[in-house]
Amino acid sequence: MDTISIELNKLKLENELIKKNLEDKERKHASYKEQLSREQRFLKRRLDQLSLDFAMSKRRSVSECSSSSTISSSYSTTSLSSAPSPISESDEVDVIGYTSTQSDTDDHSSVQSASSDSGVIMSTCRLTLSEMDVM
Repeated sequence: MDTISIELNKLKLENELIKKNLEDKERKHASYKEQLSREQRFLKRRLDQLSLDFAMSKRRSVSECSSSSTISSSYSTTSLSSAPSPISESDEVDVIGYTSTQSDTDDHSSVQSASSDSGVIMSTCRLTLSEMDVM
């Protein structure tokens, strides 16, 4: 009987060690799971914020384009009718000109021109509305 009781005690101790080991692992896994859950919530909020920022940026870009065309049509209409314009003299407009050419040996240091393989030169300059009035 003595050996049976010793074996039984050993089995009980091993069983307790296994339980403690499992409990420790469960705590670590629960902690890790909670950390991953927090990171996931943070990343979802960050993604939502970035999506919102991107949508606002896109909306702003579209809005700027449409307001730019509205300004252009508004400017040409008001200059013909001599009505007061809501556009100030300091408002700036980007003017882009395209010129077709077969030469790719254009001056690359020039701000006004750039060369490409297709033989198209795009030049840009910035004019204020008062300069456009002279044109």
